[in-house]
Amino acid sequence: MRRQLRSLIWTVHLIGSLIAAVTLVGVWYGVYQPLNDQAASDEVRIAQLESLLAQPKTWQGENSELRRQHVKLTGAVELASEKSAGGAQDDLFIREAGQLAESHHLEVLDWKLGADRQVERFTESSVQGHFRGSFDSVCRFLAAINQMPRIAKMTKLALHSDGKSGDYPVYATFALYSSTQRNDTREKGGAL
Repeated sequence: MRRQLRSLIWTVHLIGSLIAAVTLVGVWYGVYQPLNDQAASDEVRIAQLESLLAQPKTWQGENSELRRQHVKLTGAVELASEKSAGGAQDDLFIREAGQLAESHHLEVLDWKLGADRQVERFTESSVQGHFRGSFDSVCRFLAAINQMPRIAKMTKLALHSDGKSGDYPVYATFALYSSTQRNDTREKGGAL
């Protein structure tokens, strides 16, 4: 009887030791190790962000270059809008499209106004844009152009890859439409 009791006590101790060992291994691989891995990846990310913050002059240089390009392009747009019959509307489109391009992280390289032509009761103006950005940015920009309140039909699109970077130079031509007939009630005798 004593022997059976001792055997039972050792069996209980052995089972308890196995349960404790399994629990320790589970805690090590299920809790401690994932937390340790997360801490290591957080340290790498912190080091990356600190190195990025240590280079603010690079960002300032890029910002000043973009501001110079913006002033240059704004001057070109104003000059071109004076030459165009629908200049004010074309200028508005270029300004709004330029803001959309910036908001979608595209670099606007150039805007050009094409010739106007009469189509039935409308004037069709051609606007060409030259941009640079990631494929995702280009797609989001073109989708945003499609959502603009003014009718802007894309008539040409050329997208090239230099194979070296993730940026694509994009050439797009948009057709803008404006009515040649006025909706002035005084001209029509008070009727629309």
